[in-house]
Amino acid sequence: MTLSINNPFNKGYFGKGIYISKATVILAEDISNTKPEHMQRTVDLGIKLTLDIGKDFNPEMIIAGNFERDETTNEVIGFGSAWVVADALNKLGYSNNLDNSNSIPKDSLDELIGKSFYKLAYVSGLKDDLSYKYSNWYVIGAIEDGAQHLYERFQKSYAKGYPSNYRPELTEAESMDIENEEVKSEINKQAVRLSISNNGFDDFDTINQY
Repeated sequence: MTLSINNPFNKGYFGKGIYISKATVILAEDISNTKPEHMQRTVDLGIKLTLDIGKDFNPEMIIAGNFERDETTNEVIGFGSAWVVADALNKLGYSNNLDNSNSIPKDSLDELIGKSFYKLAYVSGLKDDLSYKYSNWYVIGAIEDGAQHLYERFQKSYAKGYPSNYRPELTEAESMDIENEEVKSEINKQAVRLSISNNGFDDFDTINQY
């Protein structure tokens, strides 16, 4: 196997709590105009994907958002935060328009079955047992673009403040060669306090936690 200097970490691990893996769609559901779990409001446009990730379980991934609307008439004038849904559909091979009511055509969901993509999971907090909690990024990567492209896109987005619940500082003790368990514990406690103090989570940052 020829190694890449762009990603010297273990396969799929890109450092600081970021994992990228290949996923294949085995079921696609339209969740538009519903309120997904962990979200505070109804979404205008959304899909729920059940995935084959090569494990003995099939995780679900939600990609959703709301349209941009005219402030006076409430008419839809753009994709707004729902661009992530259009982007996902496009990366999975569906390039047609939405229907006349700006809904997802049923045949488009059927076309997603069997399609593969890269998904990125990032550390977003700690569980009660202090193990890492991960969230799926709402942007997916096309297979032909490669995992590195998705990683770079994530870093550019994070530099602009999104996703706001990415917590790379939680991996600080892990990345340092620290043998003293008390020092490791104190670093993790400080990271937890920093994580808890950040209450600016966006709905779309929290819908795919595990």
